[in-house]
Amino acid sequence: MPVELEHCSGTLNLQPLADAHSSCLSHYFNVITGQYSGGAYWTDANAIENIHNLMLATGTDEWSSLGDNSYLGRTAILQADTGISLWSTILDGSYDDASWIIMALWKIADYKTARGPGQFGESANTIYSMVESAWDTFIWWSSAKDYKNSVQSSQLRNSQGLFNDGLTSTCANNGQTTWTYNQGVIAAGLGTLYAVTKDATLLTEAEVTLDAAIRPESCDNPAAKTATCNNDQQSFKGIFMKSLQYYLDRVNDPARTAKYAGFIHAQASGVYYYGTSASTDIGSVWYAPSQGGSVFSASSSSSGLAAHIVNAKYGPCSAL
Repeated sequence: MPVELEHCSGTLNLQPLADAHSSCLSHYFNVITGQYSGGAYWTDANAIENIHNLMLATGTDEWSSLGDNSYLGRTAILQADTGISLWSTILDGSYDDASWIIMALWKIADYKTARGPGQFGESANTIYSMVESAWDTFIWWSSAKDYKNSVQSSQLRNSQGLFNDGLTSTCANNGQTTWTYNQGVIAAGLGTLYAVTKDATLLTEAEVTLDAAIRPESCDNPAAKTATCNNDQQSFKGIFMKSLQYYLDRVNDPARTAKYAGFIHAQASGVYYYGTSASTDIGSVWYAPSQGGSVFSASSSSSGLAAHIVNAKYGPCSAL
């Protein structure tokens, strides 16, 4: 259902979403390589997923060629047309990157399937099988089998309700950074499990982590003026917001939506008023204008887009 009809009786202003993506596409996407400048396969996958998430939510086809023209999409089409899979070479044993690419390919497949036959599901399933083969009660970070982290292996929550980064060599919580995106991804997964099982205890556990994460963390902290986010980290807030959307999508509960509506709106408002430049690009800092140390990149622009999408779907029915 289109965004403007799903949550509110009136029509929401979707121009910030269009502006955010237009900036991301025109400034950062290389039509020759099919990649975003300064990014990596996994951050490209998130940007591509966000744009298809936008098109599915709004019913627009404005960026319908992106999936086919992206490097990931070209690789998927090659496999569908010829049976040649380059995924093992591209991923080079990274189960972490592979998992993000699966999400993007599934989202493209959802979009394509809604409009006719698509060529992306086969590649998503190929990569999923690669990751699944690494399961041994946890999933390894890579085929080197030298690290297990929380975004693959969701059993590392600390006493604050947040998931630390991974395991030590003795299989203990390593106490490392509680990255923003890990919290959202795990909550989205629990929401999906709830949709299948209807086990409400999963929602309780998900919201322990969501509630704990809704406070400044790491480079999101406005008090830490010297904090910087690298290109990977510029994606993290956006992944959290997208994951919160996916959680609410699956839960489909007005009371739970209302619980997070104010937070969602505050993030989108910050993106709109503080994070967005005069050229409609979106930076990494949402709490203050660019003198707060904002960095502008494909990853930061994609993150801001994710915040606008979830606000259009689940924020309060009010202007930014």
